[in-house]
Amino acid sequence: MGKLRLDLTLSSARRYMSALRVTKKAMPTETKEKELRNIGIIAHIDAGKTTTTERMLFNSGATRCIGDVDDGDTVTDYLDQVCNGMRKKCVARGVSSRIQPSDTPFAERERGITITSAGVNFKWRNAFVNLIDTPGHVDFTVEVERVLRALDSTVTVLDASAGVEAQTLTVWEQANRYSLPSCVLLNKMDKEKANVSDSVKSIQEKLSVVPIVTQYPVGVGKQFCGVIDLVSLKKKLWKEDSSRNLTVMTETQIDDWRKNAKLYDEALRWRESMLHDLSDVDDEIATKIIQSSRLNDISTSDVQAAMRRATLSRKAVCVYLGSSLRNVGVQPLLDAVVDLLPNPDESLPDFVEHFRGKLCAVAFKVVYDSLLGYLTFLRVFSGMLKPGQRLLVTRTGQHEKTLRLYRAFGEQLQEVDSVSAGNIAVVTGLKEASTGDLLCSSLPDGVDTEALLLTCGTNFPEPVFFSSIEAGSAVQQQALDKALERVCREDPSISVKLDEDTGQTVLGGMGELHLDITMDRLKRDFGVDAYMGPLQVAYKETIAQSVTDALTFSRVIDDRKHLCVLKITAFSADDQNLNGKRFKFVNPRRTGENEHNLASIKPYQWKAIENGVKGALRAGPFMSFPVIGVGFYLEWFEVGPGTSHIMITAAAATLVQQILKQSGTVVMEPIMDLEIIVDGDYLSPILADLSTRRGVLSNIGSRQDLKVVKAAVPLAELVGYSTAFRKLCSGLGTFSMQIGQYAALDPKLQDDLAQKMFGFRPR
Repeated sequence: MGKLRLDLTLSSARRYMSALRVTKKAMPTETKEKELRNIGIIAHIDAGKTTTTERMLFNSGATRCIGDVDDGDTVTDYLDQVCNGMRKKCVARGVSSRIQPSDTPFAERERGITITSAGVNFKWRNAFVNLIDTPGHVDFTVEVERVLRALDSTVTVLDASAGVEAQTLTVWEQANRYSLPSCVLLNKMDKEKANVSDSVKSIQEKLSVVPIVTQYPVGVGKQFCGVIDLVSLKKKLWKEDSSRNLTVMTETQIDDWRKNAKLYDEALRWRESMLHDLSDVDDEIATKIIQSSRLNDISTSDVQAAMRRATLSRKAVCVYLGSSLRNVGVQPLLDAVVDLLPNPDESLPDFVEHFRGKLCAVAFKVVYDSLLGYLTFLRVFSGMLKPGQRLLVTRTGQHEKTLRLYRAFGEQLQEVDSVSAGNIAVVTGLKEASTGDLLCSSLPDGVDTEALLLTCGTNFPEPVFFSSIEAGSAVQQQALDKALERVCREDPSISVKLDEDTGQTVLGGMGELHLDITMDRLKRDFGVDAYMGPLQVAYKETIAQSVTDALTFSRVIDDRKHLCVLKITAFSADDQNLNGKRFKFVNPRRTGENEHNLASIKPYQWKAIENGVKGALRAGPFMSFPVIGVGFYLEWFEVGPGTSHIMITAAAATLVQQILKQSGTVVMEPIMDLEIIVDGDYLSPILADLSTRRGVLSNIGSRQDLKVVKAAVPLAELVGYSTAFRKLCSGLGTFSMQIGQYAALDPKLQDDLAQKMFGFRPR
């Protein structure tokens, strides 16, 4: 296992550590949509995502030499000090034996920014491929979430010795929310424990999709040197070329290798299985099979067409075999990207239809450059984007003007006059646009803005860990505030708020590692000397019972009477009803008595009521935690003449606070889905430790000679777990976790929490 080199060669330093360069070179002819592929590589940490990316770039001719993760000189690498810091933190936490540099979402180059962290691009055959980078670590799932909106499809990389792992499943589910087709690479086929059958089984069971194995492996373990293409029945071998220190692919026709009868018969058996699997998900190929006297009579073009239909419909995923480190199997994977995955016109999200050819784009990444200011990466879904154009930021309702327009090519930003639909653009000049924002020339007529934003928006989960953060001195407070503002805009999963009771600034994130890296970035990139307090868990509150109440809210301000009458019912709602929101107003419950009353509510009044409810839910009556899992019915609404929307908001907030007190609230704690992979010799102490942490065991499985433990454990019990875990398994295991759900805290533990927070137990 290598380590990152700190002494990069001069050529590598020039290549990867140079400042951002902006050019006005002639751009290639605008690529037609059908020739575009916007893809992302998704994987569990250490599955070989970065290595696969590097081999794709090399084989396409985009780079002249192959970078190596362990050498720290890949195109998607960041600063060595960042990679080393990440590696040390991950190893210390028992997360992985090796952290890949591309798993760091924050890293910037010494001068300028890391353009390749947002995407690299290359040509393969007749297609132009935009490959957008995604991290593989669980603490950075939000980084993946924001990138997925810009993609049309994905390539899923699995370790052939491990199959589908925890973070693979998480990212797969994220991609499913955006209906992204995918193909799968079983990487590391040269490992002794690589097993195609087990990996394919895990795809079917865990990803709930039909795997179509398209290749037969030639060689096992370290002898793996090629594949037989089950579509064309060609043998593809990769042989070492010592003069260039890489492997070169050669293809062999059937006539040249048919003498190897055993290999041929086994490949035919696999091909037959592939065709049967394909016929289960595609009626056209099933009909052709029925009409053919022999399976061998099915043409290559018919099979290829069926594979593409199955991929685009997301009924199946085509599975390829390879070893990216040895450059084996990468070229067929690139062929699959072009032949099977959709072009932008074939994967348009539903919300794009509303714009009918007008400009519509989504910001999927915002980064700051010391020379150019904020750079906003946009995926253009329809229309044409030009420099100097006024864009409506639908979230804020404000217009902003772009200054300059670029496309990212390798290490350069190349200034362009326009970017068409389907492409990735980089713009300067946007001061308020953030990651996940929908930008357009104007809103479509007759479209509900909130519903539109809900359809196209990015789902950012709320932070689960909090910590106070303080500047090293009063002089640095302003610098800290400015740095935090920039970090939040670039990374929406980071939250910053002011605790009104203590006056402290509170930093929120998705995990311990996430907060650690953010602190490192404040010191390294912004030069801010800051200190972080103890970690705190993000508890919530929810109502104990349904309550209906009414309020007559009357105020006289400057001799002007404001009157508002409200009647609201609050009830407990599960996550499915809330659709990911903290609260939800169910359609007004209209009866014969109130139907006319509720039908007369104006949109601005409805918005004012919702703002009041939202404000009241920021702090519950029990321990002042945010309130979640609540649904509301509006039963009655009256407003006096001249009553301002501010008074309506105040009335709604007052009534909801009143309802929460009547109902009473219970504390909810985050429950983490924990997956542990450990040698069987250490299973007993691991399980014993989980039982002391209130863990609920869900499954114990096997993966070769390793044990895979899945459990649900309260996050409060996992603070500092990495240190204990490392001791329990002598450093010979890994774990990953992600937020599963919120569950009610035991009453005794609620009292203990109140004692800890306030110094007394509630009666």
